[in-house]
Amino acid sequence: MSTLLFLLLSLTRVADGDTVVIQDRRVRLYGLDAPEQNQPGGAEATAALRALLARRIDSMEVLDQDRYGRWVAIIHTEDGTNVNLEMLRAGQAWFYAHHCTKQPVCSGFQAAEAEARAEKRGLWQSPNPRPPWKWPRK
Repeated sequence: MSTLLFLLLSLTRVADGDTVVIQDRRVRLYGLDAPEQNQPGGAEATAALRALLARRIDSMEVLDQDRYGRWVAIIHTEDGTNVNLEMLRAGQAWFYAHHCTKQPVCSGFQAAEAEARAEKRGLWQSPNPRPPWKWPRK
């Protein structure tokens, strides 16, 4: 999929800590994986994303489509905030190295997670947080 850029979008809802619905389209945040809703930190990640998106979305850069049909994107708010980066910086998600390799932002995403870990923000307050890909699915 080639990159698509959308401007001034209306958020419909936050589905969880790494997925939103924008104008009836499910959008997964690129380069990160937040805890599942039933997982420790899931509610906090969802609330953090909701708070970040309380500002109006300025742009969404769609980079891919996942196997569930969701667009995979980087979202920016009107004040220029990179939402994906801020979720990692706040310690609300893991850097998803397996899926973040092709874009220049990936090194910044990885550094943001490392900074959050070092500062024990969000998930990193727990001594051993379990990433979603190791969480038992039901």
